[in-house]
Amino acid sequence: MKWVKLIITFLVLIFGIYAVSMIFVEKTKSFSVKKEINFPLEKVFPQFNNLYNFSQWNEFIQENDHLGFSYYTPYDGVGSSMHFVNKRDSAENGDVFIRYVIPNRGIKYQLFKNSDSNPYLIDVSFKKLGAEKTEVTWYVRTPARPFLKRSLNLIYEENFVSGIDKSIVALANHLGNKVDREAKLNTIKYDTIVEENHEEAILLGLNVSASNRKKGDFFNSVVMNYNKLYSFMTKDLGKKNDEFGEPQLVMRSNNVNDKEISYFYGATVSKKFDVTDNNFNFRDVKASKTLVAYYKGNYEGRKKAIANLVAEAKRREMSVGELTEVFVEPPIENQDVILKIALQIY
Repeated sequence: MKWVKLIITFLVLIFGIYAVSMIFVEKTKSFSVKKEINFPLEKVFPQFNNLYNFSQWNEFIQENDHLGFSYYTPYDGVGSSMHFVNKRDSAENGDVFIRYVIPNRGIKYQLFKNSDSNPYLIDVSFKKLGAEKTEVTWYVRTPARPFLKRSLNLIYEENFVSGIDKSIVALANHLGNKVDREAKLNTIKYDTIVEENHEEAILLGLNVSASNRKKGDFFNSVVMNYNKLYSFMTKDLGKKNDEFGEPQLVMRSNNVNDKEISYFYGATVSKKFDVTDNNFNFRDVKASKTLVAYYKGNYEGRKKAIANLVAEAKRREMSVGELTEVFVEPPIENQDVILKIALQIY
């Protein structure tokens, strides 16, 4: 009994010291963080102004593999928002809003975490330091906290700065990949046919049957299923872009002009695993030789490039198999496409 009294007295003493110390801690915490990134302002700003882009490299989001995301229109600029929730613990959730934007100069965010009614206020300013360098400054104000929770303000700045350091590295890598991709696009030759070895692969995707009766019907189906697949891979499965290959459409080469076309739309994965959504399944792709051509323009116009591949196969006296279309850039309704078209040959 004596020991119990001593323990209770000790705990009361500790609590009293903690409570008194909170008198000297402010309700809110304000601080700023300044960083430089070796990319032009015109490439850096869109990564902050579009919340989908923002979530691809931001360490505060990427450090938790179990977060799921929902994005709401408009997808960039004032009024755009994003909701996140921990798939294993729904009590961990939040919302990010863009409240104010001055193009290439500044963005004001509000971040609500869990059940807090008071947001974190995060203003980000941008300054062009040169053709290939941008200065980014975060101005942060934490929400007013209850008296006994003010100690959180003491560690938030340190955690935030650490997260910014990691985010800047991730952003530089992300932009570096985009620059490499743009450089690759600039080297594409659209008027040549080459032979390539197509490696065996495992695709995860959808079996689709789509109308090809009216101009644009089939492409609209492709766009819709591209978005379904990408959303499933990134949101439902929580995979990052570098964890799966470029989405690709697989079909029979002699079905291009049919009024109804069956195709498979999938992305390459390293191995098979359990998938709870019955709309998605795996498809094994065997290694083969292919004739490859790049095409840029209206999606319907790709038929001429396909016909050229078939003609080249016949010239070589070879049989043809499946046709694969890889969208070098994501397909968007009513816009031109850039395709890598591969025709199996035997």
